[in-house]
Amino acid sequence: ADLTMQGLFYQYYFNTSQNSKSSVIPDGQLFAPSYCYSVSKNENENENELYLAVGLRSGIKQEDCRRRKLNLVLVVDHSGSMGASSFSDSQETCMFIANHSIVKMLDLLHTEDAVGVIKFDDKATIVSQMTLWNSGKESSVKNKVLSIRPEG
Repeated sequence: ADLTMQGLFYQYYFNTSQNSKSSVIPDGQLFAPSYCYSVSKNENENENELYLAVGLRSGIKQEDCRRRKLNLVLVVDHSGSMGASSFSDSQETCMFIANHSIVKMLDLLHTEDAVGVIKFDDKATIVSQMTLWNSGKESSVKNKVLSIRPEG
């Protein structure tokens, strides 16, 4: 089985609250550095391991960090090369993967967002005009994306 540093790191618990060092956020600055450290015993090697977490502190309140409405235009390559298999052992084309990825991404839009879709090969064509995502046309936009085929 593969091991990743992140996977290995999250297997350990260590209290960093006593060792936290944070800078005061200077006036007029959005961020200030912070860090904390810890020592944990590695039972397998009978040695201490040192951990350091580095981050940014902000004086911005969470309620001030709301996402604004999004006006999104997707530009989709539908040239002939998009008809190739995405992987050597796959039956799915690059176009299939791209289309289904776009539909999954569209599911993340908020009701106040707007989206338009353009496809291109050697020329650009509008697939879907800019549409508010709560306009009742969501299924139509998704179906138009799924109908994009490689050409050229």
